[in-house]
Amino acid sequence: MSGGRVIFGAWGRAKPRWSPRWPLFSFALGAAAIAVTLDPQLAAFFVDRSDALARGEAWRALTGGLVHGSAWHLAYDLALFLPLAIYHERRLGSPRFLADFAVLAVGVAALIRLAHGGEWSTFGGLSGIVYGLVPLVLLAPNRPVGVRLGGLIVALLVAKVAAEFVWGGWLWGGEELQQLFAVRLLPGAHLAGLALGLVMACRPPRASHAVSPEELALRRRERKGIGVVTAAATTTPKAHTPRVMRRVQQF
Repeated sequence: MSGGRVIFGAWGRAKPRWSPRWPLFSFALGAAAIAVTLDPQLAAFFVDRSDALARGEAWRALTGGLVHGSAWHLAYDLALFLPLAIYHERRLGSPRFLADFAVLAVGVAALIRLAHGGEWSTFGGLSGIVYGLVPLVLLAPNRPVGVRLGGLIVALLVAKVAAEFVWGGWLWGGEELQQLFAVRLLPGAHLAGLALGLVMACRPPRASHAVSPEELALRRRERKGIGVVTAAATTTPKAHTPRVMRRVQQF
């Protein structure tokens, strides 16, 4: 089985009953990012600003991630965001997904203000939220990959974002990426998103979200099947008992 089938085939394994068949809000956020990035007026209204709170524009902390510096920046972030968001929404449902998105967006916006202070004037991009979704997906009870592989990916990302934060920018291709994406990297955004995602991944799963009803039914059928096979394997035909042998001798 290919890796793609493992990841995308697991979309519906642990979703609650009220989870949508299609992850509408994941696609809606992707479409909103496209519209906001391509329209300069919308971008100016939704992009996060360092003085947003002082101006009474608190919504920018939630919507700033939708704005991107260029089409390449948008395409790169959406290519990473959509698979993770779709899996997360299908697994936990739309309300939980939207709540996690809001926590990551506002948390990243708050932490870059602490980490970078007045080093920036405007902020945009979904990369911080993407880094937060990675541990939420790969460290979940019903993860699409194995425990070791998921832990290894998260550990490598921790090392990467920590090195970027110390270095102060991209580890490779900094000037080329800055020209291509038309943005300057704020390493604190990646570090903040990953740290928030790790903390959120430690929360205990809800009983209704841990395993879907279909998965529970499948496990029950498998246990019954194993019980039948075990009983059949341990039961052997009875040999002639002594009483039967005595009857044979009497004849």
